[in-house]
Amino acid sequence: MVGLAKNEDIVAEHDHVRFRDSDLSIKGGALLAFGGLMLAADLVFLSAAPDSFIGMNKQCGYVGFAGLFLLMAGAFCAVLSIMISRKGAYQTAWSSFGLMKLFHDRRRRWLNASAWLIAAGTLIYLASMLGQVCFVRCL
Repeated sequence: MVGLAKNEDIVAEHDHVRFRDSDLSIKGGALLAFGGLMLAADLVFLSAAPDSFIGMNKQCGYVGFAGLFLLMAGAFCAVLSIMISRKGAYQTAWSSFGLMKLFHDRRRRWLNASAWLIAAGTLIYLASMLGQVCFVRCL
């Protein structure tokens, strides 16, 4: 065990995974905050009065709802990526390191799914908003 702890390669890789885990937590929180901001903006767009500047018509409303559901799914994935924990009692340093890498990979996958869903939901929301403002109000 002491020989393992003195191995510089193992210590460097362990530190890299530990700091990367903290980095993923920060990125998950940032994605969750951005997803919440976009959810609030989409809800304002969907609840606007019909005679207002951003008041929606039927077609743009359906597109806005599709963006809303994608944003909610992305926020849920961000919450899952934050909630995955690596805490626990480990028998050896090898099992601790292996489980840390496993949880790191799981968190990274949930975070990537969250990023793609939030990006898709944001683009769909912006398309419905621009479609409403540019094409319906200008014509």
